[in-house]
Amino acid sequence: MILEAILNSLKTVLKGVLGWINIPALGEEFEEAVGFFDTLLDSAQDLINLFLPWDIVRFGMPLIIIVTNFEHLYDFVMWILKKIPVINIK
Repeated sequence: MILEAILNSLKTVLKGVLGWINIPALGEEFEEAVGFFDTLLDSAQDLINLFLPWDIVRFGMPLIIIVTNFEHLYDFVMWILKKIPVINIK
């Protein structure tokens, strides 16, 4: 409940600060760029398959990213918990 209130207030502040910025719709160039990166990933998949099965890479990469960033996630969660005075975490 407290976390929801914090996130809602952050959302309100961001909408208030950034609400006046008019971001145009994505055009045909964006679709071409996405198609290009899709082609690159398909080519990389064949190269990666030479060393590791693609299923291991597909499920292992998110786990590696989470494990390597766990310290930052922990610091962020502790920072939020320290802001709640009822918990009394120092």
